[in-house]
Amino acid sequence: MSTHGAFISQRPPAGRIRFIPHLVALVSFGLCADTAHADLSELFAPPTADEVAAVEADWAARNPVVEGWMVEAEGVSPEGYCIKVVSHVVDGYRHYGAVRYPLEYEPGTGGCFAVLISCHGGSRGIGLQSFNTFDEMVSTNGTKENYIILLPSYRGESLNAGPLGQYLSEGEPSPGDRDADDVIAMLDGVLANIPEADVRRVVVYGASRGGEVAQHVGIREPRVRTAVSLFTACDCFLPSLQEKAENILYHGAPSHGVIRSIMAEVVYPWYEGEITTAEGRYQLLLRSPLYFAHRYAQPWPRFQLHHGALDLATSVEHSDRLDDLLTGLGASAPGYEYFRYPEGTHTIGSLPGAPERIAHLLCDVMELNPGDLNCDGAVDFGDIHGFWLALKFGESTYVEHYPECNWFNADCNNDRQVNFYDIVQFKVLLGIN
Repeated sequence: MSTHGAFISQRPPAGRIRFIPHLVALVSFGLCADTAHADLSELFAPPTADEVAAVEADWAARNPVVEGWMVEAEGVSPEGYCIKVVSHVVDGYRHYGAVRYPLEYEPGTGGCFAVLISCHGGSRGIGLQSFNTFDEMVSTNGTKENYIILLPSYRGESLNAGPLGQYLSEGEPSPGDRDADDVIAMLDGVLANIPEADVRRVVVYGASRGGEVAQHVGIREPRVRTAVSLFTACDCFLPSLQEKAENILYHGAPSHGVIRSIMAEVVYPWYEGEITTAEGRYQLLLRSPLYFAHRYAQPWPRFQLHHGALDLATSVEHSDRLDDLLTGLGASAPGYEYFRYPEGTHTIGSLPGAPERIAHLLCDVMELNPGDLNCDGAVDFGDIHGFWLALKFGESTYVEHYPECNWFNADCNNDRQVNFYDIVQFKVLLGIN
């Protein structure tokens, strides 16, 4: 599904500083002149099924157990929102994030709020101003009043919490890989320590680097039922990226956008013999959620993809490739939507209608109608078949029969689980004594 946009220019974001010493070394050795060229085709060849399986096995073996949950600081924003800086230990490192509660939140009163994880882009950390960015994006409806919003930092990066302090998450930066671990771990901590956070309604959102993190989290974390990704790289094996890498490495072409990170983290270290070809390919695959996107073609989560055709930082070719794959696997609206903006660049302001589409999706996530298993707006005997499927066969079978419905509508006793304890309350909703 696509729409049209208007062109707004945007300077490509600055890359990671690590690429500079590698570039200096290459220039010093005269590698921009006519010298023997290493063959990049082996590094950028499409990944094999065994390589994909190895990454999936790595993910499955990870167990980012959250320990040492702490509230570091708390305060009230000028708009009246309660904001807390929280921390926890994951993989031996203390990780920081911010949590904003809805205006109506009162601890211990049994409230129930959807959860939105906002994954930041760039490599300079995150600040509380991101809450205001979200408010501006969804200002057309009351969505922001119904979400607990999480702002995770990534390991090795900072959280600027303004009057609540400055924090630096421990560990080495790990873009394209452990970023997702940090986000999943923070979600674990929130769901374990904030009873009002509703596990049935968890959304992950991100743009640029944050969009890649959002895709990874949506792929790996079954509690995330909805993902929104804007102008992100999802296939680091594209022939066009190999061509750009060769031009940078051998002809001194400038680098910007996604290729700058690939050069810094993979190509230069590989060229200098710091990592093997297998290690370089593994790093490229970790940064390529496209090769794991078959999971998005399943009934969950809902996935919304946005990209501008004039994006110079991250080519729209990434999202086009992902769209071709997903539609080929049978993904379709309303579960999956792709919005391609002919005049769009690398900023949400250049994607006309995107904020409204995202806000509408967030509004849909909030809506649960216990007992309405056929999604006709009423709870009646027409819902019995769907309820039976949901209890007996689970979510995947249920959604195959009711693709536009929410499996959690079978949670009739509101304990945030679907099981046989819901039968009694379902009968009450049907008016059966």
